[in-house]
Amino acid sequence: MKKVIIFIGAPASGKGTRIDELEEYYKISTSLILRKNNLDLSKGDLINDDIVNSLILNEIKNALLDNIVLDGYPRTINQLNFLISNNIYIETVYNIIAPNDIVISRAANRLTCLNCQSSYTIDDFRRPQKEGICDKCGGILIRRPDDEPNLVIKRIKKYYDSTYCLLNEFDKLGINVIDIDSSKSPKEIKKYIKR
Repeated sequence: MKKVIIFIGAPASGKGTRIDELEEYYKISTSLILRKNNLDLSKGDLINDDIVNSLILNEIKNALLDNIVLDGYPRTINQLNFLISNNIYIETVYNIIAPNDIVISRAANRLTCLNCQSSYTIDDFRRPQKEGICDKCGGILIRRPDDEPNLVIKRIKKYYDSTYCLLNEFDKLGINVIDIDSSKSPKEIKKYIKR
């Protein structure tokens, strides 16, 4: 049986950084899948649920491990219901909490690999070894168009309008939700994440 843990949080709240610490899980990044399928994320809008559901279910079915971590999915109640209706067991949800000013600052500081979508920063937090080059695959690092401040603000609003309400749904379903303050150091946060 496939079982998943879910990371939710505003854009640039630190979900990807936390997920990178989970080596024994098969990682499914919604934004990576959408970009690979040439779906436009540059305007900060959410993609149609039916399209996202189909792509994510395909990834889950083809996952190389039974333990899966979902990054950026589900984002709506419809997507959550789709997961449940397909007998996907949700083990834990990690709610990454970051104040909006930190989110905006992180997005402005973020670099993303065009190939593998690994995240880096312009500052010393997660600077690549070679400027502009991904440490993992050698791909080119860029600033994502949807990390521009006006789009980050739009994405934060969409997060609170459509995704934040999922916390109540997880609670109603008896799914364990663990809040993580993303302003703490990665070392402090690691102890919250199930191994």
